[in-house]
Amino acid sequence: MTEDEVIAPGDEEAVVVRRRHPLRTAIIWVGRILVLLLLLLAAAVLYLNTGSGRQFIVNQIAKVAPASGLKVSVGRIEGSVLWNATLYDVKFRDARNKLFLTVPAVELNWRPYEFLFSGLDVRSLVLHHGTLYAKPKLNPGNPNAPTLPNFDIRVDRFVIDDLTVSKGLLGEERRVDFRAHVERPSRRRRPLHRDGQRRT
Repeated sequence: MTEDEVIAPGDEEAVVVRRRHPLRTAIIWVGRILVLLLLLLAAAVLYLNTGSGRQFIVNQIAKVAPASGLKVSVGRIEGSVLWNATLYDVKFRDARNKLFLTVPAVELNWRPYEFLFSGLDVRSLVLHHGTLYAKPKLNPGNPNAPTLPNFDIRVDRFVIDDLTVSKGLLGEERRVDFRAHVERPSRRRRPLHRDGQRRT
């Protein structure tokens, strides 16, 4: 319609429908999906750092059932499970459900999100005042299978603080302290293979 045209009373008005370009529509929908995923991720992070979220993790740990028969239970978790947490009343049982190791407190400082890019990234793992009661009896597995899981694992600092070894293992009760520390060479580190060798 030009500027000189006048719509007479009773005439029908023309409705102009503008269609969006398909690429623009696709970009808008992708953006909406990404925002929704980020909101869901933020909600999950907030939930896991609540009391019920930490209890959910405790329950999931108890359900883990590897072929070796090893069972791990945790009494409770305090702190941020996605950053720096303390696990209390940690118990290890073998394939015969026999308790062979208890650790009253385990300090865990890790970066779980790094698993997506470079494997399991543990900055510090400290076991406080544990007691080793017996040698665990686990289910036999494939002798050619790797001892550790089939992904990169890095532990920068590992400490066993005042572990008590029962009489039945070494003939007399003993106390053990162990510390291992690995310096990070750079921010972009080279993680360890499952066999413990440095990646090149």
